[in-house]
Amino acid sequence: MLHKILKLKEVQQLNKNQQKTITGGRIPTLREFCCGPRSQGWWISHYPFLATDPYFTCTSDVCGGNW
Repeated sequence: MLHKILKLKEVQQLNKNQQKTITGGRIPTLREFCCGPRSQGWWISHYPFLATDPYFTCTSDVCGGNW
């Protein structure tokens, strides 16, 4: 829970274009982004700023080795 609360600071740092992009939507968790059920390409096409966000770097341990 504390991790989610700390992440709220990052939400406040979104620029106006990013805020407009996610209006009515939500940013995926790292596990959702990396492991599905939607592809990383789908997320990036809907939220382009995810492509350059270092938090959204998929490694084998994110999905429990089931890439």
